[in-house]
Amino acid sequence: MKARIYSSSIPPANTWVSVTGNWHPGGKPGTKSAPVALDAQTVKKIQRPSNGYQDALPFPSR
Repeated sequence: MKARIYSSSIPPANTWVSVTGNWHPGGKPGTKSAPVALDAQTVKKIQRPSNGYQDALPFPSR
């Protein structure tokens, strides 16, 4: 899912990152009225997940 991230560190284009931060309040959670934005506390480069470009968590297979 795409999210707007407010941070002083900006990674290069096409970089996968893990972001920890505070959610921008507003709207009703789970609806289109809720803003998809974070104030980043940490932004770390990561390897591309196995399920890149999908709205799903990378759960290990059993």
